[in-house]
Amino acid sequence: MLFAAYLIESGIVLIVTPWTQFWMRNYFAHKWPWLADAMASGTMRWIVTVIGVATLVAGVRELFSALLSKKPEEPSKPGPTFMPPGAIR
Repeated sequence: MLFAAYLIESGIVLIVTPWTQFWMRNYFAHKWPWLADAMASGTMRWIVTVIGVATLVAGVRELFSALLSKKPEEPSKPGPTFMPPGAIR
């Protein structure tokens, strides 16, 4: 469940962040101008968004898998016991 929550949260962050002002206001974009140009392109934003969608889908699948795979355990029923002929019950 924790892994599913991590994937869902990461997916949402990767979907939303490229389209905010925070995307361009970071240390690496100011340090290297070529990286700022690459990050500003719409293609890079869409690539990160698609990765976010894939991560979100993986998280949702993991969550449903975890929820649906946990079935309540039934108490074990004792099987028939062998009684030798002539034994008293």
